[in-house]
Amino acid sequence: MRPPRDVDTEAWVLTTEEGRGLLAEVAQVAAPGPADLARWRRRAPAEAVA
Repeated sequence: MRPPRDVDTEAWVLTTEEGRGLLAEVAQVAAPGPADLARWRRRAPAEAVA
């Protein structure tokens, strides 16, 4: 299995319900802080937030 590439991560965000939900949540925060980043990282696969 090949390692994920940036295009794979972008496709995950744009084409999955989970990815689109994450985008919607991020869009609602004007000035993200450390707690926001930690929460978002827990919602996404490790390769998507590395």
